[in-house]
Amino acid sequence: MTLKAKLIGMTTGMALFFAVVNYVQFDRVLADQKSVAVHRVETQAAILVNAVAGQFYERYVATQTLALYDALRREKLNEDEITALFNAHAKMHGAYDLLLLVDAKGNYVASNRRTSNGRQLILNQLRGWNYANTPWFRNAFAGQTSDDTSRNLAGTYVEDAQLDPISTAAFGENRLGTSFSVPVKNSHGETTAVLTIRTNFSWVENEFKSFYTLLRNQGFG
Repeated sequence: MTLKAKLIGMTTGMALFFAVVNYVQFDRVLADQKSVAVHRVETQAAILVNAVAGQFYERYVATQTLALYDALRREKLNEDEITALFNAHAKMHGAYDLLLLVDAKGNYVASNRRTSNGRQLILNQLRGWNYANTPWFRNAFAGQTSDDTSRNLAGTYVEDAQLDPISTAAFGENRLGTSFSVPVKNSHGETTAVLTIRTNFSWVENEFKSFYTLLRNQGFG
């Protein structure tokens, strides 16, 4: 599935949300005001979709940027060094549930141990799993990524929204989200590992909250 198709799938729920807003709120508007009201909501809906897309593409590129850090590309990887790096990124980005690095054989190397709010993750299962047969590992390692040539984006494999088994194991509770995964290459251009960032949907939820607040302020609440 192309990157554009994945993003369209993620925004399908938004379209349903807009339909509900139109149905519930417009029924309260006088007939001669409906066309104006429709235009206002459509305009704000377009802004919301663009905002979510912008957040999506930001994470797409950020995963590749993180894969360029020296700590992930050394001949001999240091788990503590990588963990400190991942903890720092998790603290900065509330949408990052888990940052995970696995080697070329799919074995655990390192991950963040804490979330953005300091919650301690459960890593026993993650350390013991082999990820070589997971879709995100196979595709990222093989360079079969989710590209969008119209936006000049390439190099990151994006999974569809799902009940994420990896984040679920790390949190000890069901976690819904998606993931962004990239190959990690050494100085010779050889793929030596795969980095995957498992994200929750707080970045989407925040945009929806802003959208709903804006509608209320414009008299649609």
